[in-house]
Amino acid sequence: MKLLAINQETELEESKLFGEVYLPDAWLEEDVFSPFEFFVAQINLEQVRSEYLPQKGYLYFFVEAYSFTKNKMKAKVRYFKEEPDAYTDFNDGFFDEEPEQYSLLENSLGTLNFIEINEAQVELLSIPSNLLPIDLECDKLAFTMTLTDLQELKFEHCSLVFVNQ
Repeated sequence: MKLLAINQETELEESKLFGEVYLPDAWLEEDVFSPFEFFVAQINLEQVRSEYLPQKGYLYFFVEAYSFTKNKMKAKVRYFKEEPDAYTDFNDGFFDEEPEQYSLLENSLGTLNFIEINEAQVELLSIPSNLLPIDLECDKLAFTMTLTDLQELKFEHCSLVFVNQ
């Protein structure tokens, strides 16, 4: 499936790349995030249907960056099966310039891949490097996992892959 990134304001509950995050208040209260994480994408599963994912809830994509080099970053993907109840500008102060916010809309000519399956490996979400707020010296950043982990909703097993085409 392809998603088209459109530079525009979004509603809190919409699927998006960067911008304000609509997430569970308990996650903020419990401080489940490391100080090195930055928010990449929020996918509202009611907006973006896939046979491999639940029909409701949200997927959140974060990158944990100890520094902005490709060998010191890892994926953090979280799933919340209910409706969130808080929002935050998660990346506020993380970058010198705030990244552009993009609404993610399903479109056959889109620029982001969502749920691409190759044998037993799944590219859950891939983002072209020109949409990222840091220079990674790659063509795209991909969140990947095994098909088995996806079927069991083990998003904590997701990895980051830096792809050159």
